[in-house]
Amino acid sequence: MECSGPKLVGLVLTMALWLVGPAVVWAQPAPDEVERFTALVSEASSAQEEGDHPLAIELYREAARINDHPRLQVQIAQSYEALGDCERAGIVLQALLARRELSDDLRERAMARREGLQPCDPNGRLVVQCVPSSLAVSLRLEQEGFRRKTDECPVRWSLPQGDYEVVAETSDHPTERRSVTLTPGETQEVLFSFGRGRDRAEPGEPAPAWVLYGSLGALVVGGGLVGAAVASDRQAPQRAATLRDVRDSCESDPTQCPLVEQWEEYNDNIRRRNTALYASGGILVVSGGAGLVWALLRNRNARTDQSGLSLMAGPGEIGVEVRW
Repeated sequence: MECSGPKLVGLVLTMALWLVGPAVVWAQPAPDEVERFTALVSEASSAQEEGDHPLAIELYREAARINDHPRLQVQIAQSYEALGDCERAGIVLQALLARRELSDDLRERAMARREGLQPCDPNGRLVVQCVPSSLAVSLRLEQEGFRRKTDECPVRWSLPQGDYEVVAETSDHPTERRSVTLTPGETQEVLFSFGRGRDRAEPGEPAPAWVLYGSLGALVVGGGLVGAAVASDRQAPQRAATLRDVRDSCESDPTQCPLVEQWEEYNDNIRRRNTALYASGGILVVSGGAGLVWALLRNRNARTDQSGLSLMAGPGEIGVEVRW
């Protein structure tokens, strides 16, 4: 006869319970009781191996009504611990230690297990990952009477035990579903793998502060240069009128003719200077504006947990913010 793993464990446990049991165990149990006890312990052991601890606890308790062997209580405490109910596991072990007929070896093991109980986590953990990580994915977690949704991936959830369905939706790929069973204290991982699709912007580093300061400085200086040239050009009609008066004076008084050349040279210098101011100021304004636009686009999805200078954009306005 061939025995599977769980059945073999149950059979060995059953033999140990009858043969190594305390004195209170019946000396000559009825055959049908032995058969029933053996079947219950085997089924309970199989359920425990498969992670069905509520069923295992029920079967072990039913077997204990036939033969309340201390080892059954140890198995019940183990199932409670696996379910994340350390309080009940401790109660079962405490009641076991109160028995007078308990062997020294089993008493030491029960005490060690009770002292080793840690606060149990009744929840299971679910980790969902998406490939590629930059893909825009909407995740939905579903269970009867329960639903949770997020646009983040990867994501980590702590959830009560049970069966869940994880749904991943993208605009460029068919909807995918995964079923997962969560048990207390255990972590289950779910991976969604998609082809290349529309990427979402990943938060990155904001624009360097020197780019922002330099762009603002270029705008200010460039605007000042252009403004100076404009102001000088507004004085051009007055300079032209003065030059005409000097020329008229030269015709009536030859001694005034050298002033004509001086005023002409002066006006030429003013025109050349204004041309340079317009050119250099325009270059600074254009470069400063381009730098600010680049920084604005870079900072739209940048992390904002850093100190420094940043740009803020809203409908019809652009602002500057300094964070310390």
